[in-house]
Amino acid sequence: MLEKLSNLIVDSKEFAIVDTKVHRFCPFEAVGMARQEIRHSNFLAYLLDPSRPHGIGDVALRALLMSLTQEFPAERLDYHLCDLSTATVWRERDNIDLLIEIPSVKGKKGLVVAIEVKVDASEREGQLGDYSKRVGHRYSSGEWAHLFCFLTPDGRDGTTHRSQTWRRLSFGDLLDRVQAMVSRSGIAGEGVKFFNYYHSMMRRHGIVKGSSDPELDRAVLAIWTEHKEALDYLIDNRPDPFSAVMQKLDDRQKEFAKSLSADRAETIAPDQKWSGYRRFTFPSLKGECPALFGAGDHWVPSGSHLALELNPEKDQVMVCFVIGPEGNGKKFRSLLSEEMAKLPGTPAKYIKGPRHYWKEPVLTWDDLAEDRDHYEILAEKNPRIR
Repeated sequence: MLEKLSNLIVDSKEFAIVDTKVHRFCPFEAVGMARQEIRHSNFLAYLLDPSRPHGIGDVALRALLMSLTQEFPAERLDYHLCDLSTATVWRERDNIDLLIEIPSVKGKKGLVVAIEVKVDASEREGQLGDYSKRVGHRYSSGEWAHLFCFLTPDGRDGTTHRSQTWRRLSFGDLLDRVQAMVSRSGIAGEGVKFFNYYHSMMRRHGIVKGSSDPELDRAVLAIWTEHKEALDYLIDNRPDPFSAVMQKLDDRQKEFAKSLSADRAETIAPDQKWSGYRRFTFPSLKGECPALFGAGDHWVPSGSHLALELNPEKDQVMVCFVIGPEGNGKKFRSLLSEEMAKLPGTPAKYIKGPRHYWKEPVLTWDDLAEDRDHYEILAEKNPRIR
C-alpha cells in the first residue's frame, strides 16, 4: 500500500494537475469565509451594489434579476432594460440579509428585492413569511414591486412561504451567470480577479456544484481509474485530529475554564460533555440572574439556560453561545432572545428548542498544519470566545 500511495503522490501527473489547480491562494479562505453566512452576505452586498468600486458596474445585480425572472419573460425584459445605476443595497435592514432598492423610473414602480442567504442552516419557522410582511410594511405595493429570493447552495425551496412566493436560487446559478456576463462584457481588473477567487472557493467547498474546468475533471477521473485502491485506503483511514483535541480538552477542562474565566473576569465552569459537544456555564450569574437557571439537569447538569459550547463540526472546532430548550417560560425566552438577537445574524423572535448564537471557528485544518500541540493552539485562541 505504501508503494501505491507513493505512486499516487509522487509519480501521478494527474495528481500534480489537481494539486496545482486546487491548492491555490484564496483571500476568502484566508479569512475563514467558506461557510460563514454573514461573510457571504457582506461580499454579495458589495458585489451587487453598482456604486461600489469593484469594476463590474451593475453586472452582478443584473445577473441576479435575470436569474430570478428566468420563468417570467415579461419581468425579465423589463429588468433587462431598466437602469440599475441608482440601486441601493442594505445589509440586515429589518433583519433581512440583503435588501435592494431600485427606484422608480419614468413613472413606473420601484423594485425592492429581498434576499435570504443560507449556507448550512435552515430557516426558522415562519422566517420568510415574517420578512415578506416587513417588506410589505416598509415598501407599499402601490409604489414598489416586490421580489423575494431564497439563496442556497442547492437552490431549494423555502419552507415558509406564507402568502408570498420566495423564488429559489442556487449560488451556482447566480455566480455562473455573473461569470458569463462578465466574460461577455470583456470586463477585467482586480474586481474580476477577486470574484474569480470567490467563485473558485465556492466550488472547492461544494457550495457551488460542478466544475467548469475540463482539464481538472479529466485529471480526477484518471486518478480514480488508476489509483482507486490507494484513494479508498486514504478515505477509510482519514485522520480525525479534532476529536483528539476535544479528548485532550476533557482531561484539562478545569484548566481551560480557568483560562476563559481569567480572560473575561467572569467565572466559567465545565458543565457537560455529550457526544461531540463540550459545554461551559457561568455559575457566578446564579446570584445575579437566578432566572438563567432552573432548566433541569436533562439539559446541562448545572441547570443553566445559557451555555458556552465547543463542538467539532465540518473539519473545524466551533464555539457559540447556546440557549437551552426550555428557558423560564415564553416570556423569559423572548426577552433573552431579544438581547441575543442584537448579535449579528440572530433572530429576535421567540424560538422553541436550543438556539445557537455567534457561531465562529476557533480551530481549523490550517491550525493543524502547525508543528506543535493542537490543544495549546486552541487554548491560545480562547480570547476569541467573548
